[in-house]
This record gives sequence, structure tokens and C-alpha cells, in this order.
Amino acid sequence: MPDSPVAVLTPTLLRQALRDIPASVTVLSADTIAAYGFLGINEAVRMVTGAGPARLSGANYDMSNGKKNVPGLPRVVVLIDGLEVAGPLDADGDDWSRLPVSIDDVDRIEVTRGPSASGQGRASLVAIVNIVTKHPEDVERGYARATAGSYRTVNTTARGGPSFGPAAVRITLHHRERGAVDDVRRNVVQRPDPLTFDRMTVRTALRLPDDSVLAVDAAYLSGHLAGDSNAAPPLGREVLRNGYASAGWTRNLASTHELSVRLDHWFSAQNTMPVDCASAQEADQPLWRRAALGRRGDACSPATRDEDRTMLKVQDVHQVTDALRLVGGVGWQQQQLRLADKQPVNWSVTAGRAFASVDWRASTAWVFNAGLSAESDSADGHDRSARAAANWHLSDEQTLRLAWSAGSWASELSRRLATAGEVAIQERITGFDLGYLHRVPHLNGVLDARVFWERLSGRAWSSKTETEQPVHGEMLGLEVRAAADLSARWSGFIGMSTMAEGAGTGLDTDRQVWPWAGTLGLSASLGDGWRASLAYYASTRIDSARQTAGRADLTLLKDFRIADIRTRLVVSARRADHVSTTGAGGPEPPSLTGVSSSVFASLQAAF
Repeated sequence: MPDSPVAVLTPTLLRQALRDIPASVTVLSADTIAAYGFLGINEAVRMVTGAGPARLSGANYDMSNGKKNVPGLPRVVVLIDGLEVAGPLDADGDDWSRLPVSIDDVDRIEVTRGPSASGQGRASLVAIVNIVTKHPEDVERGYARATAGSYRTVNTTARGGPSFGPAAVRITLHHRERGAVDDVRRNVVQRPDPLTFDRMTVRTALRLPDDSVLAVDAAYLSGHLAGDSNAAPPLGREVLRNGYASAGWTRNLASTHELSVRLDHWFSAQNTMPVDCASAQEADQPLWRRAALGRRGDACSPATRDEDRTMLKVQDVHQVTDALRLVGGVGWQQQQLRLADKQPVNWSVTAGRAFASVDWRASTAWVFNAGLSAESDSADGHDRSARAAANWHLSDEQTLRLAWSAGSWASELSRRLATAGEVAIQERITGFDLGYLHRVPHLNGVLDARVFWERLSGRAWSSKTETEQPVHGEMLGLEVRAAADLSARWSGFIGMSTMAEGAGTGLDTDRQVWPWAGTLGLSASLGDGWRASLAYYASTRIDSARQTAGRADLTLLKDFRIADIRTRLVVSARRADHVSTTGAGGPEPPSLTGVSSSVFASLQAAF
């Protein structure tokens, strides 16, 4: 997993090398993802420093008293080609395996961490994950993949990439099935019950005569999870749909001036029903039947969640001089959330946003970046942030980075949805980040380390007493990651992260807690088209108790040709440690300890 050979776009909306970016960024390339045998994007993110078997370390931090890893303000934003596709308005526990994109379409994944996650203008962000898919001009004319393995897993993918003069199109169909999973590690496998997903994605690019490009993209996912009444808590049968449509136009007004306009729409619909209802056993009951059940209000009434967002953004990038670049723009967004359960909720809000940033190369040794963002909505909410950073190039290979951010946000949505406990409704956030980047060209290697500190204060709403109270929180963390080509045949990576919470922060207010995550991987080219990799991922999680989990992956890959068809065979074996849980009452029952093994094989063909 060596240094990225491509310019990174996510953090500042400018194409930059890693050494100039005012944040810590990890880039996972398609080759790296393939070498370690990942079946989904949710698995690939585990390679990132600070990522545990389930999600990014610290990303679910909630400053509310007595809370951690609970529904609250999203701390991680997930993008597909720059379009925000995840993060329900009232939760941050997204299952990334439900994203409407196949891992076969991924060109690279850019994971950004740092104060306010740099240029996205969200005061509360911990990380941004931008899934950059293959451009329609760069894919094969035809591609197919079939995967089978443990838990009755069956995945199939088919992709076509035709071109018509100045137009290029990429169309992908993906089907996924999985039976019940016996690896019931708490909070690691979110839904161990059987599931079926179908995805379709379309990406287009049209080069117009006026030196502009028009891109129209769309994606759709539909599927269901069978549910499990024996799980704790019980998992209802879930039917879900999500997707997006996007149209973007970009034109170079001059060699130093680029204007872009983009209109996006994203939606998510979810219908959950108890599995012990007779009506719920019908796998494909029609929509009118489910609606009738809801009107009856009986015990089998489905709980529904519908959310959609429409976003318009106009952005201008201007290269003022060789050393100075400016980015500015405005945006508009309409969000709606509809919940139908015991307490129906209908929430609609319109927001406007303005943002600007400057990137200045003061000398060969110094690069400065600063930005402002302000968003206000029709519900008297806001999200404002400011950031500044300096990158000092100690040499051609070494960079020291100091970044700062401050911001505030407020929203009434959490108060509207609060049914028990406390939820944060306002936050004021200050963060500092000290980073060190060391490149080793002769090994194609990189060392990336950062120390970060964040302080939060604000107000929380208690639904039990219907009162507000001040709350505060503080975090101090460390991340270290290294990757290199160790020889002509061998490459590897290693990473770890840890975080300390101050008194009054998170669940344990009487003592410091140090959750940690670690990753380790080694990949080798064996010759004659053979390649092998071994990786291990482990982390602790602080919730109602301390939990530790890990997973080891062994992958064997063989490339060969059949006539003009490039073919690849991949076999992956996995061994997962069950969660070892320790709480105030001592260890949990032995059923939560042990291991779980699985094997998967896939065959790919491209021409």
C-alpha cells in the first residue's frame, strides 16, 4: 500500500500531492484492494490506520453525557465520486455494505482525517471517505466476476464500458446473496441474518465542443434482510432501497479557471417488520399490503424510514498565480426525513451554504491552506467552521503539518427524535492536528503519523426531564501508518491508533479509557501470475463494556489469459476472533468467545 501516485482531490477540492494536503489522507488503490481479497468496501476500509473490524476508530464519539457509539450526529461522511450517499439524519451507524456501489467499480478510496476533515465544511467531522469509481473511459469493454463461499455466499458482477465518439458509458449490475452468519460477534457483524442485495450503477462522461464535460450518473440498490427473532435485540425483517442521481457540468473558462455546477439527489427507504408476524413471512408482499398493515396499527405494523436529499452546488477554482489558488462556491440543500413507528416524525429543512478556501505556496518549503464554511437552515440550525494549516517541507521527502479548526453547529432534529436519554443539540468544537509525513522513494514507501486533540462543549437535551444542560468532552489521539515495497516481490503495511477520553467524556467518566485499533499486512508476488497476501485487523471498542476483536485474512491470487480474455482467480480464507467482552460484572458467557472461519473464491474475466 505505497504512496499514492495520483493527485488527491477530497480534502481541499484541489488536486494535490499528499505532502501539500492540510490533513492526513490514506489512499487505497484498486490494486491494493484486489491483492487483499476484499469482497466489499466495508472490508477495505479496515486497512486504514484507525479502522477496526467494524468502523473508523473514534468516529462514533458522542459528547452527550453517558453516551458512546450511539445514534447521534454523523462523524463520518461517505461520498461516492464526491456525492454524499450515507449518514442518516439521526444516526451515524451506517452499514457500508449497503452502499449502491460495487467494489469492482472502485478505482481508489480516499480517507481523510484531521480538523473538520479539512475542506468539507462540517464542524463535527472525524473522517471523510470518498469512494472514487472507475471513469467510464478507463474500464474494459466487458467485465464479469462470480464469487461463492461460506454462509452460502453468492456474488455476481457484470459490467460493460462502451464508448461512442466523445461519449463513454459504464454500466454495472451486481447481485449479492448470503445465508445466516454464525459469527455472532456483538457489534462486529451488524446483521448476521440472511440477506439479498441487487445493485445497478451507471456512470457517463460526454466531452462537449466548448471544452466542457457533462457527467450524468445514477445508482440503485434494493434488497432485504430476513430478520432474526432470536438475536438480542431481535432483528426485524428489513426491506431497503437506496440510490442517487447526479448531473455535473465542468468547463475550463481559461487554463487557470474552472467552473463546475452539480445537482445531486440521494434517497434511502427502509421498512422493518417483526419476523414473528405471519404477514412478514411473505418475502415479497406488495406495497399496498404493507401499507394496509400500517393503517391497522396492529403488532405487525412496519416501522418505516424514508430520507432524501437534493443538493445543488456551484464551485469556482481559480489559479491566480503559480503559487496561489482560490476555491469558492455556494450550495443549496433540501432534506426530508419521515419515520413511521410509535411516534411518527416528519422533518423537512432547507439549507444554504457558502464556502471559500485559499491554498498558497509561499516558498519551496512552505504551503499554507485556510478555509471558511457557513451553512444555515430553515429550522434555525447552523454549521459553521474555519480551518488553517501550514505544511513545512523539511526536505523533499519529509513534511511537518500543523492544522487547526474551530466550529459550531446546532440542530433541533435530535430533540425531535429523542425518546430516551440525552442527545446533543449544540456543539462548539476546537481541534488541533500535528502530522508528520516521510516518503522513502527507493522503497516507494510512506510513513504517516499524527497526534490530534479535540475539545467539545455545548448543550444536551434530556427527553426524560425535557430540560437542557451543558455538556463537554475532550479527546487526545495518536495514529501511525507505514507502507512500502520491501523488495521487488514483497510489499506491506502496518498501522495503529489509540485515543484517550478526558473526564466527563463518553461512557466511563471515572477513569481514562484507551480504545485502540491495529492493522498489519504483507503481500508477495510469487511469479508466473501468482500473488499471495496475509493481513490481520484488530481493535477494542468501549461501549457497555470493553470488547476486543480481530480477523486474519489469507488470500491467493492467480492471473492468466484465455485467448484475449484476462482472467483472475482469487481464493481467500478468513479466521475471525469472537469478541472477548469484559464489563463491571466480569466476563460475558463463553458463547461470546472463540473463533469463526470462512472461505471465499472468485473468478474474474475482462476483455
